[in-house]
Parts: sequence; C-alpha cells; structure tokens
Amino acid sequence: VLIVDSVAVTPGDVFQTESLFVTLQARNVGEASANVTSASVTFNTAGVDDTPAYIQTPDAGNPATLTGNTSATFQITVSVGSEAVPGIADINGVLRGLDANSGALVEDTTASVTASALIKLLDTTGPKILFANPADGSINVQTNTDLYVTFDRPVDETTVDASAFTVQQ
Repeated sequence: VLIVDSVAVTPGDVFQTESLFVTLQARNVGEASANVTSASVTFNTAGVDDTPAYIQTPDAGNPATLTGNTSATFQITVSVGSEAVPGIADINGVLRGLDANSGALVEDTTASVTASALIKLLDTTGPKILFANPADGSINVQTNTDLYVTFDRPVDETTVDASAFTVQQ
C-alpha cells in the first residue's frame, strides 16, 4: 500500500504561466516492493478539478521502486497554464505503482494531506498612466520643466529604458 504523507509547494503564490515546485513525501507500508508508475498532483480551485490546466514534469531522479516499509521523496515541477482558475488551489498528492510480487495496483489518489497555492491572474495589460507632467500633447513647454509620470501600480524598472518615452521638440 502506498501512502502520501505530505505535500509541500513552493512558492506559495504564482501568476498563471509561472512554475510551482511540489514535493511529495510517501511511503510503502506493505511488505513487498512497489514499482512506482507515477507521482503526480491534482489541483482543485473553488470546488473545480482544475488539474488539466497544469503541466506536470516529475523529476527524473524520483525513485522507481519503493521497497516494503520504506519512505521516499518525489519532486514534481508544475507549469501553471494561462487557463488555470485564479484563486486558492488545493494540491493533493497522487502516487501509483504495482506490487512487485503480484502486479496488483497499489495507489494513494486521495491523500489525507494537501498543500495550497494562490494562483494569480496573469495581467497582460501593463500599467496605466494616471498623471503626467507635462500632459500628453502639451505644446510650448518650458525647457526647464520637470518631467514625470505617475502609474496606477509599481513598474518593473528593468522593463523601462530611454526608448519607452519620447520627448519631442
């Protein structure tokens, strides 16, 4: 029998199109070894199974076998799709395998432990100008006039250079 003991996620909040890193702690409580066939997670946001909106990539170093009465760690990188539902996503670990002796399916698909992450709406509109001095379209402005712009939110300074603004004579 495979059991997911814990689910951890970092970071705790991301925008759509960013990545999450999930760690599952799991154990095989049976006597026989289990050949692990998959380690994954499900996402539930506001009562909706949103798992298809996430692309999961299990770490290549994840264990392929869990011997009887042992524990292991599984890592999964998750790309949050642009169609992921914004809000608190409950993340549940899923571990599946085959009993090495009988070939029977052994799995934990409804772990009693979950983690959560805040999925934030990807904003593609960019900041908006609230106030500019001089105002857009101003003419006959004195050459010693201070130039400044106020935006509706913080601006990432690494995205602004001289080509972002034009001052014409």
